[in-house]
Formats: sequence, structure tokens, C-alpha cells
Amino acid sequence: MKSACTLDGTAIPAAKTLLLGALEAGLSVPHLCHHPALPPGQACGLCVVVDESTGKLVPACATPVASGCHYTSHSPAVQEARFKALKRLMDNHPLECPVCEKSGECVPQATIFQWNGVLPESKPGPTVPPVAIGPGLLLYPQRCVACGLCVSFMEAVAGKSPLILEQSSSPPISFVGPPMDHRYALTLPELCPVGALVAAFNVGTSPAWTLSPLATVCGECTATCTVFVDVDSTNIRRVRSRPQPEEPFWICDQGRRALVAQAENRLTEIRLRPQGRPEETVDADAGVEAVACWTRNLPPGQRLAFVLDGFATMESAADFLALVLAAGESTVFLGLEEAEEGDAVRYTGQHGPNRLGLERLCVQLGLELKPLDSLFAKGSMADVGGLISAGSRYALRPLPGDAILSMAVVMSSSAGEVADKSTHVFPIPSTLEEQGTWITPQGVRTLAPMPSRHKSPSISEWSSRLGVALFPSSFSQAQEKARAALREVVQ
Repeated sequence: MKSACTLDGTAIPAAKTLLLGALEAGLSVPHLCHHPALPPGQACGLCVVVDESTGKLVPACATPVASGCHYTSHSPAVQEARFKALKRLMDNHPLECPVCEKSGECVPQATIFQWNGVLPESKPGPTVPPVAIGPGLLLYPQRCVACGLCVSFMEAVAGKSPLILEQSSSPPISFVGPPMDHRYALTLPELCPVGALVAAFNVGTSPAWTLSPLATVCGECTATCTVFVDVDSTNIRRVRSRPQPEEPFWICDQGRRALVAQAENRLTEIRLRPQGRPEETVDADAGVEAVACWTRNLPPGQRLAFVLDGFATMESAADFLALVLAAGESTVFLGLEEAEEGDAVRYTGQHGPNRLGLERLCVQLGLELKPLDSLFAKGSMADVGGLISAGSRYALRPLPGDAILSMAVVMSSSAGEVADKSTHVFPIPSTLEEQGTWITPQGVRTLAPMPSRHKSPSISEWSSRLGVALFPSSFSQAQEKARAALREVVQ
């Protein structure tokens, strides 16, 4: 029987490298130039261990796990080699930890603390202003420790790196252009272990140790990447990847920016814009009653149409679809942003993160889910007097010439084209503030709410209030049916 591979007496599970296996086993091995989705760097020297069979130092990041091989990381030779490696890395590194965006997460900083704060002698150069190398991306050349992760990433993902490493130069990194506008360029600050590459959005914001990570999901496309959103009180400070087994590590810049932008242009009040009258702000009861009053006075032969955007959670969608059932309608229109060209890395370009879940829920309820374009086609709105929309993440279409629409109700988290042109506007939480689920091609994704200073009712709550007010005799039964369908679909 073959004996297991061990490090410091602990059995190492099967993995590509000794470092990966050691990390999986819960062992602490300092490393700077390693990332599981990139080729071994072998640049920093911090992960060296001793091969007990030869007595030689080997890099754990490039050593395969083999049965019968035994390694140690506690010998004086390992400690001396790691200290020398750290000294080499820190020779010209500026001592500006208090203002560095990576402070608290910096690998050399953490390694020094592990050695009781013993700092290798260094001769740091002067602090140099950062260089803008792309949209929202800054380079602090003097902080670079030549780990090579940025170059390796750009070569793997973009095919070519505008960043050049010269180990013997000071600083070792240089930017040769063109500007880094690649879709995944903002991954570099997340990869960089020392704050040499920084997102401009993070400069001067709260230090890492004051942030709380929220595990949630990006809905910018149907890839529905799992992410960490780091928040300080109620402000979004960073977005980081949260990879799942068998899924890519990288998240695109569009997703990062979209998550941060959810805090912008927020709606916090109910706004009414009756035709021919100035806009007014009202409370919840008055807002719901205004919609109910208009609906009660709907001329004979006119009906309501319902739009559901692809960001709605399954739970919110169920209560909104109860409105549709109570109104006696059999069709719902799916509002989506215009599709874009995707890429081979991860971004699909297809919008509506919960479109698959909404399709399944509508089928379960016997409702037809149609594209929004079909609602705005000629003849389709000839008898539609009012429109109720759950969400506003879609592009409006021109009204057909025969449209008679006189009321547009929207539940929206932020101002925009749809909310600005609606007659009745009800504020709702942003995606990051809502608890619920999406059903995606990757499976069920769970949304966890971040702390928020906005306390708006959800789509589910507004739908329930509108349902009771608009359809008092039929809504309760419709809601029971919709929630039963939800349980069937989610299970």
C-alpha cells in the first residue's frame, strides 16, 4: 500500500501541486505569486519547503503531489530561505502601509506579522504618484514585488499584456500601453498581492479590515457570477470574485461597476404624475389608492398589461404574478436590457439573470411569458389602458400609434427612462438589498441582502398591497396559487 504524501506530518490530498493540496488540507503556506487558475509563477520563493528524501528546498507551488513523498516547512533552512526571499521582495518596497489600499490583506505584511513583526532591512525609494493605465485602473510601480500575476493573467485572458516585468529593474514593472480597457482589467487589483494595481474607486476609502463581506450574486448577465460585495456601513467599497466548483474564477468589469452603481440615483419616495397635473410625493396608502381609483374607473373594454423584468426574484415574481391572475390576464411580458456580444471568458451578453426561473414559474401557473417587443407591436396596445411593471431594467419601446395607455405604474429602485416616464412610481430595494433566489443555468442562486439606509417595500410587498386594493375578491386565492407554484418550481 502506498504511503500518503505529507507536509509537516499532515496527509496532503490529491491536487495539481503541493501548495494547492496543503491549502486544501488547511495548512498555512505563505505564497505571493500563486493563483489556482494561472500557471505556477515560481517568482517569490516564499512557499519553499524541504524534500525530506533529498534535503533540498523545493517550491510548493510547482511540486506535484506524489505518494510516499514527505516535506517539512519548519526547518531552519526553510525559515532562512523564506526570510531571504521576503528581504529581496521588500528591498525597494515603499513603507506606506497606513495609506496603501491593500493594507490588512497584503501578503508580505501578513508574513512579517507571522514572524513577530521582524522586518527585513530594506531601502525603500520615494513615494511616486500612481499612473493611470486604463479606465478606473491605477498603477503604483514602486509597490510592485514582481510576482508576475498581472502579466500572467493578461496573457491568459487578453492574449497580451501591456505590463512588462523586469526583475532587475527598479521598479520592476512598467506600463507600455495601450490603455487597459479589457473587459476583465479590474480583476488585476484583486489579484495583486501588494497594492501595486488599484481600482481608482477604492483610493482613499475605508481600509480592508473595516469592511464586511456580503456573499451574493451579480445579475449583469446570465452567467450570474457569485461574488463578495465588501461593504462599509451601507456603502459598497469593493466587488470580489467568489468562485464556485467547476466555474471560472474571473468576473467582468461590467459586473463590478453595475453592482457599485446600484447605489446611484436611488428612488426613496412614491411619486405620482397624473396626466395634466404636476408631480407629487405621497405616502404608501395614498399611492396604492391612486392606482386602485384609476383602475376602478377604467373604461369598459380596456385592460391592464403586466411587465416583469428579468432581475425579479422568484419570491417577488410569485406575488406579482398573483396580480396577473387576479386581473384575469393570461400573458406577462418580460422586460430585458438589449443583448450584447459576450466573450469566451465568462460574460454572456444576455441579460435577465432570473429569466429561466420566471419562465418555469409562468409555465407552472399556466401563464404565457412573452418578449416585451410583442406588447409594443402595432395592435397589441389598442385595448391596454394601464401598465404595471415590476422592475425597470429594460429599454422602453415607442408606443404604437393606436395605443390608448393612460397609466403606467412601475416598481423601481432607481431613476431612469422607465421610472421617469411612468405616472405612478413605487420605490423598491436594489438587487443587493433584496433577499431571495434566482434560477439560472448554473442552478439556484441565493441573494443575501446588504445593510441599507433605504427601507423600501419589495416588489412582493407592493404587489400584495396593490392586489388587495385592485382585486379584493380574487387576489387572495390567486396569491395562494402563485406561492404554491413557487414552492413546486424552487423544489
